[in-house]
Amino acid sequence: MWAKYMLLEHWKLKLRFSEEGADEAAEVVPAATSIKQEYKTCEIVFYPYILQQEHGEMERTIVHELTHCIVSTLVDQCDSLRDGKLVTSRESLEWEERTVEWITQIIYRPGETK
Repeated sequence: MWAKYMLLEHWKLKLRFSEEGADEAAEVVPAATSIKQEYKTCEIVFYPYILQQEHGEMERTIVHELTHCIVSTLVDQCDSLRDGKLVTSRESLEWEERTVEWITQIIYRPGETK
């Protein structure tokens, strides 16, 4: 449901559960996401802490993790800059516009009741 609403139906989503926590903060980390933007793949790993969440919190966690797909282009840009790759202003603008347009399509849906 959320993947379709967030316009991610063309992504390959893999969900799995891990008995082990994410890291030393595992007692408060419900999930983690690994994304390959260029292949439109997303793997969400759920950790034991998610089982302590109420249903609404679980759903919010899923939406949060899926949102990483939307911002992944901008994260890639930040990673490139951090790694010393020069990014042109055109590339930067294209990445920003792609992300903003995606979010706009999710939020603005003519004909739907709000």
